[in-house]
Amino acid sequence: MKKTLLSYTLLLILGFTAPPLFAKNNEKPTAYSNAAQSQLGFERINTTINKSPTDNALYQGIKLANGMEVLLISDEKANKSLMAVGLPVGSMEDPVLQQGLAHYLEHMILMGSKAFPETNSLDGFLTKNGGYNNAYTAPDRTVYFLEVNNNAFDEAVARLSDAFAQPLLDEKNAKKEVNAVHAEMVRAKSNDSFLMHDVNLATANPAHPITKFAVGNNLTLSDKAGSKLQDELVKFYQQYYSSNLMKAVLYSNQSIEQLAKLANQTLGKVENKQLHAPQVTEPFFRAEDKSVIVNYRPVKSQKMMVLSFDLPESKAAFKHKTGEYLAYIFNSNTAGTLSDYLIKQGLSDSGIQVEFSADVSRNRGDFSFYIELTDKGLAQREQIISLVFQQIEQVKQAGIQAHYFKELQESLNQSFQHLQVEKSGFYVAELVSQMLSYPLEHIIDQPYLITQMDEKAIQADLNAMTVDNVRVLVVSDNAQTDQKTRYFEAPYSV
Repeated sequence: MKKTLLSYTLLLILGFTAPPLFAKNNEKPTAYSNAAQSQLGFERINTTINKSPTDNALYQGIKLANGMEVLLISDEKANKSLMAVGLPVGSMEDPVLQQGLAHYLEHMILMGSKAFPETNSLDGFLTKNGGYNNAYTAPDRTVYFLEVNNNAFDEAVARLSDAFAQPLLDEKNAKKEVNAVHAEMVRAKSNDSFLMHDVNLATANPAHPITKFAVGNNLTLSDKAGSKLQDELVKFYQQYYSSNLMKAVLYSNQSIEQLAKLANQTLGKVENKQLHAPQVTEPFFRAEDKSVIVNYRPVKSQKMMVLSFDLPESKAAFKHKTGEYLAYIFNSNTAGTLSDYLIKQGLSDSGIQVEFSADVSRNRGDFSFYIELTDKGLAQREQIISLVFQQIEQVKQAGIQAHYFKELQESLNQSFQHLQVEKSGFYVAELVSQMLSYPLEHIIDQPYLITQMDEKAIQADLNAMTVDNVRVLVVSDNAQTDQKTRYFEAPYSV
């Protein structure tokens, strides 16, 4: 690092005038030579970030010498500075004997580092400087983010970066953080959305790693024969935390040049272990996991039915918006549609809501119909299931409608043209999450970008909406159940 800074300083002393690595107002810059960029410790990523016309910030991607991609956002109107770091590693990588380990490591990473050894020093620093930090562990990723006053951003970035580069992972914090993880599990027991997800996993293919106990508790995170928690913690960090897998976002009122230098001096210290992102080949649902009705008794009173269809993972085809096109059609509540009928017949007060997910388990997608039921609707739920399939059949028979695609295209385009986003910690957390799944140039416009209709893909998704490929979840207060999920004890039956 010292050599890099010294080399750059010598260029200035000798009167060398280098062309700008970054241009203002997104103009095309004259880039440094490869050698000069190498001396700086990073290289500019030559791609334009597609942003909304309402966004006046400057965006620039760089790749550090350690392989980490960093998105720099310079916004002179920034009230706070923001940082996020993400990696494509989550609870699916948990060892079977230490389930919840990825979540536990997320906690322990923030409990002190070599340069900032005091426990909770990051929290304390951010609180004193008008900020906060947070993190989450998902099945396929872990994301950390913070918000802080502009004048404290450099040190905040240094502190969080050092947590990734040189975490202490001190065993003295183990009991406290395991208890914190356990407390999250206890709170989740009163969250019906979480419990329904748990039931879904409990009735899926047990060989798929997504079915592991992602949260963890003081039983799963403990010393066992052949598996010591502290050893597994350190091993997990060494095995998965590598700069070449990580993505980062820095947002501040500083210039792009300043942010690039800051990223290089801080995030550039994270070790590149030349790792590969984990992959999954096991099917999320086997044949025996489909064509079933799952009953769940909720914590809070509600009546609902969800029909879900298993689809291939399709993130790479995001420009076609195949699932969004079908959701647009099925979500219609105009006269003669299924939603209109359900409401008029008193079966539902709100009709249906359809949602599409391109990726739910690293290797599968999902297309689901959500229906809030009245008492009458709950009593006639089998008829409603039949009506959903009738609606699907009508869409198949009507054929692919180009004018619906154009309507969706115009709607998404208008939404993007007038996009208003609150620049908070959650904003950069979402950006870094997008960086893990989509090309850098499309991390902002990906949800809105729609170019060409793929009729074959649309037909394939429609063909997958069959009785043999559906899973039906019925939620009701009087659901007859005979099983409970292992850790959350959610009551269900199949």
